[in-house]
Amino acid sequence: MGRAVMRQPNQVLSDAEMLSGQKLEQTETYQRSRESGVLLRHTEAVFVTSRRGLGHGGVTLYSEHSKPFSAKSRYVLQRLVPGFAGSFQSIIQFSSLTFKNLILEEISAQPAASLVLNARGKEVLRTRAVTTILERWFPRSSRSPAGIPREWETRLATLVKGGGQVASEQFLWRQATPEQSLEAVFRPLPISNGSALWEVRIRERPNQAVLKESLRRRLTARQAEVANCLLQGCEDKEIAQALRCAPGTVKKHLQAIYDKLDVKGRTEFISKALRD
Repeated sequence: MGRAVMRQPNQVLSDAEMLSGQKLEQTETYQRSRESGVLLRHTEAVFVTSRRGLGHGGVTLYSEHSKPFSAKSRYVLQRLVPGFAGSFQSIIQFSSLTFKNLILEEISAQPAASLVLNARGKEVLRTRAVTTILERWFPRSSRSPAGIPREWETRLATLVKGGGQVASEQFLWRQATPEQSLEAVFRPLPISNGSALWEVRIRERPNQAVLKESLRRRLTARQAEVANCLLQGCEDKEIAQALRCAPGTVKKHLQAIYDKLDVKGRTEFISKALRD
């Protein structure tokens, strides 16, 4: 019976229309009514949904009388459908707004640096620590007029467009300097009904592995910076971003480092740096 009304939303149906020749006694609805001590003989129902699709629900009338529901009863219920649709939509929107506010309140109370954006990259909330971190890591030219790093806006657009088909590493953005690294983890917040929000959890990390002085003396200052980035696990692109140079320049520095320290590549360099 439920499937029949869902196939014809906002249209009141009688039990005969819902059953399509099936006997009422054979339905699950009838069996449940008997178990509850109700003698179900007739029913009419409507699946209500708003035009915007922001709320839906069902209204069902049951009768123990032998006569089916009258045409007047059906007419009255049909006239009430728009009102039900508006009510369901208001309930859903109110619940969503309440849930959204609870999440934002919880995030704002955290000591961690968090930035909340909507699916279009517009800022909804930021905790106190965010502004200082962004100003320290991103020059004004690399931030949007709203102060959001343009790289993060691009990454968010990729995540939103990809839905659930985005590789897991895309949810983590990372940038490093020889002294520390900055990580931004993108996380969708559990909010529905057109109010999709994303939290960007921001974390600064001091670099633990530092190039030993015995090796540093054999390199130029710039090569030592590149070497420290290597020890943090940075890829060539990340090193170029951190040191603000071209990827080709990074490759030249890497080759010079390998030659001076007599190693064949990244893995052997890291092994030697941690061992010596």
